[in-house]
Amino acid sequence: MTLTFGMKDNQLLQTHDLKPLPAYLGEFPSLAKREMVAVYVKTYHPNEYCNFAQLSSQWYLSGHFCVDWMVFMIPTKWFWQYALPVQQRQLIVQLTKRQVLQRFKGSILGLAWVFITPILMLSVYTFVFKSVLKAKWPGNEDANNIEFALQIFSGLLVFNLFSEVLSRASSLVVEQPNMVKKVIFPLPVLAWVNVLTAYIFAVVSLGVLVVAAYFMRLELSIHILSLPVVFVMVLPMLLGLSWGLSALGVYLRDLAQIVTLVLTPLMFLSPIFYPSSSLPEAIQAIIWINPLVLPIEAIRDAVMTGYWPDWPALILYLLVSVIVMVLGAACFHKLKRGFADVL
Repeated sequence: MTLTFGMKDNQLLQTHDLKPLPAYLGEFPSLAKREMVAVYVKTYHPNEYCNFAQLSSQWYLSGHFCVDWMVFMIPTKWFWQYALPVQQRQLIVQLTKRQVLQRFKGSILGLAWVFITPILMLSVYTFVFKSVLKAKWPGNEDANNIEFALQIFSGLLVFNLFSEVLSRASSLVVEQPNMVKKVIFPLPVLAWVNVLTAYIFAVVSLGVLVVAAYFMRLELSIHILSLPVVFVMVLPMLLGLSWGLSALGVYLRDLAQIVTLVLTPLMFLSPIFYPSSSLPEAIQAIIWINPLVLPIEAIRDAVMTGYWPDWPALILYLLVSVIVMVLGAACFHKLKRGFADVL
């Protein structure tokens, strides 16, 4: 007895002799690897389907099936394997730890650079703007120069987080061809590792900012409790961008250079060296499209000025972040089928 497969346009694919289900799946590794894909086959009997994904290993394909078409059902359950990879949590932790350690591998100070780098950056900003430029923050000219440096540092903190994620995202899959072609590896966790690694450095920089603000004013406002919320709301957007760019980077190798070119003007179009309130009203209405603006302003409000962030705006930002995450995950889920062929 035979099993004949065809495509949607009735183009013949292949004909196989009847055999047990495990052997059948072995001849279609691309289907076997997609655990979230249920393959439904239309038989000659009306409204009758055979779900191969749910057949037991002891069952046999019986009868004569002529396949008119194959439907790949992608349920919403696949998305949660991207958004909440609970089963791969230990793998993500180990890969993130290895990623951080490799960055300082061979250095004398090792992980101490995680703390030294932001402290040195803040020291340089303080010296330049206090002793050299004698600059004042727009709208708060009476503030000292150390506060000016902290304002810039808080803006660069968010920019460095986005820059760290986006600059590496396009090469996540390209740099791991063996994980695509030779082993069965949950590729979506690469984006998690990329984002969490950047978050480690961002959280350390945030700690330096909070400590410096305390020594400047000898007090801390309760509003700093909103900082974890701000960081959590940014997470879905970074994951979505990382998934989308990593999938597109396999097919478009120029994407890494394009991202680098975009990051430079993005830094000057973000309110890092100036507050968004100093811009003309017409530009203020447009600049909020920039995904860096709201996190920067929220961190400054909590640490520097002692205000709660704009919660309705943050909720809207979270909604947009989730949409970006869904689109990025869907892009990765769709394009990953051809990774092995391209690499």
